[in-house]
Amino acid sequence: MSSAEPNDTPMPSGDDHPNRKLEKANKKSNINWEIRASKTTIISGIIGTIVVLVGLIVPLASGADPAPETLPPQSSPTSWPKCNDRSVCLWERQNFVGDPWKWTPGKDPDGPLPPNLRDHVGSFDSQVKFDEKTKRGVCFVDTTSGEKHPARERDYGSDYLSRFGSRVDVIQQQC
Repeated sequence: MSSAEPNDTPMPSGDDHPNRKLEKANKKSNINWEIRASKTTIISGIIGTIVVLVGLIVPLASGADPAPETLPPQSSPTSWPKCNDRSVCLWERQNFVGDPWKWTPGKDPDGPLPPNLRDHVGSFDSQVKFDEKTKRGVCFVDTTSGEKHPARERDYGSDYLSRFGSRVDVIQQQC
C-alpha cells in the first residue's frame, strides 16, 4: 500500500470524531481559565478592601489623636473670641462657649491647668508660634500617659473634649 492510497479505516462520527473531542477539550480549558480569572479578580478585590479597612482602622485603634484643625494662613477664627497674639485660650465647653482661660508662654508659668479645665478642655484657640526645631510654643500634656500635643499658631479645636481635651491636664512651653 502506497502512501497515496486512501486509509480504509472508517472515520468516527458524532462525539467520537477527533475534531469534536478537541473542541470540547478547548471549551473546557477556556472555562477553567475564565473561572480562575474570576476567582483571581474576586480575591484581589477582597484583599484591596481589607487593605483599605486596615488603613482606616489601625490609626483609630492606636489611640492616635488627629491633628487639631488648622486654619489657612489668610483666615482666622471669627465665629468665637479670638485669643490675643502670642496666647492660647481654653474653654471648658465645646464650640468656645463660656469664659476662656488665657495662657501666654514666657509670661505665665508652665504647670497644671485650672481645676475646671483639667481633663476637660472643650475647645481651644492658639495664636502662638511653635518652633519646630526647639519644640517650644504651646504644649498640652497628659501627665498620666506622658503624651504631649503641640498647638501651633492658628490651631483650634471646637470639639477638643472628644479628642485630647479629655486627657490634657498640664500646659507648658517645651514639648
